[in-house]
Amino acid sequence: MPINNAELNFFDYIAKNSELNSSKPLEQTTIQDIRKIFSSPLLLNLCGDYADVSRSYKYIKARDGYNIPIRIFNDNLTETLPALIMYPGTGYVVDAFEINAIAFSRIAKASGIKVIVPEYRLAPENSMPIPIYDSYDAARYIITHSTEFNIDPERVFIGGSSSGAHAATVVANLVSKNSAFKIFHQILYNGIYDATMSCRDYDGYTQEDKWCTKESLSFMIANWGVKPNEYINPMISPFYSEDLSGLPNSTIIIGEYDGVRNDSEAYFLKLKQADNKCQKIVLQGQAHTTMFYRKIISDSIDPADIIAQVIKEEGS
Repeated sequence: MPINNAELNFFDYIAKNSELNSSKPLEQTTIQDIRKIFSSPLLLNLCGDYADVSRSYKYIKARDGYNIPIRIFNDNLTETLPALIMYPGTGYVVDAFEINAIAFSRIAKASGIKVIVPEYRLAPENSMPIPIYDSYDAARYIITHSTEFNIDPERVFIGGSSSGAHAATVVANLVSKNSAFKIFHQILYNGIYDATMSCRDYDGYTQEDKWCTKESLSFMIANWGVKPNEYINPMISPFYSEDLSGLPNSTIIIGEYDGVRNDSEAYFLKLKQADNKCQKIVLQGQAHTTMFYRKIISDSIDPADIIAQVIKEEGS
């Protein structure tokens, strides 16, 4: 089916609004230019309101002593239930935590469980793999201190969007090789898994996404603080992991026209080839940002509802 009209309206809105569209050629654009766009109140306004759920804030100590901020939605639940650790999509370089948190609050509302959002540090100030270490350290603390969070340690989902899905994937891969803690299920939405962008089978779809383009993604990856010859390191590109066996059950959710659909499709096949239990859900007509800018992209199913449904089906 064709890309949703709301997606096209969103792309058109961004293109016509100078506050949300750098006038510079990409090769002359700086991280500060991109961050200015993502910090715009105008962009945040397109996300709508937080869902009506309680929330609180904590800090978790990283391995180097840094205090990782986390947000907990549905923090007032007293019953010991499953939980979702959900990493935000930031490209690892832009402060899009608020944009993500609004969407993740809807997951909390629809699923009825605690959704915990770690705010890993950003590159290039904190080059890779520091954001990955933050993500791992947060998950380890939360799951091994389940009584502190009043969650079921045997049913902790891990997930994320875009770079957040990348973080969840790498964390899950690291955990599968040791027994420090257990992840019940991973839910990956429009993830980035191959920094080399070698998978091209779905280019006919990805070129319709005018927000998450190969050029913009290359720009962000170039600011991760990693040399191109290191892109095939599994910490940077989990697609290149030699051993993907023994992973938790997985759900890969893909926008039909997501700019990084190639990554999701290729990684799904590798998970299946390694004999992991993995399901794929393709959201027809959707692109990379459908879950976030719901004030203008709202004529299709909310991916937050899909994620909540997976939690209900798998966690019961």
